[in-house]
Amino acid sequence: MIFSSNSEFSAGRRSQGESSSSEDLQQTRIAHALLPLLRAALGRVDLCEMTDACGFYLDGVLFGLVSGGQLHFRVDAGNRADYDAWERETASQDFFAAPQTTGGLKFRGVPPFVLDDEAVLVTWGRKAFEAAKRARQAAG
Repeated sequence: MIFSSNSEFSAGRRSQGESSSSEDLQQTRIAHALLPLLRAALGRVDLCEMTDACGFYLDGVLFGLVSGGQLHFRVDAGNRADYDAWERETASQDFFAAPQTTGGLKFRGVPPFVLDDEAVLVTWGRKAFEAAKRARQAAG
């Protein structure tokens, strides 16, 4: 196991009454904990702290983010089936909807098993990066 996903991510969830600055701090901690893993798996990953999330960039392309205490990766037709299969298997749905776009979902929650194996993290991270590059190219 390369990351204790359940304990870190559940710790990142905001409880009722907790301030958003506390949530932002927790997300930043989670993002900084994930950064060395993503760098080891994918290479030169940069972290950018945003208002409600922390974004992961590879070669200047946003491919992942931490929001709501969970890591999310960019999705498109090239990797969406991986997430769909996991969600069917676990009856879980954890994603960011993008109703204003024709393609549906932009980012989806990374299943915990992905963080347990570096080879799997490399595969899913690369697919997210490729999806992000395709989205950037399509946007012009």
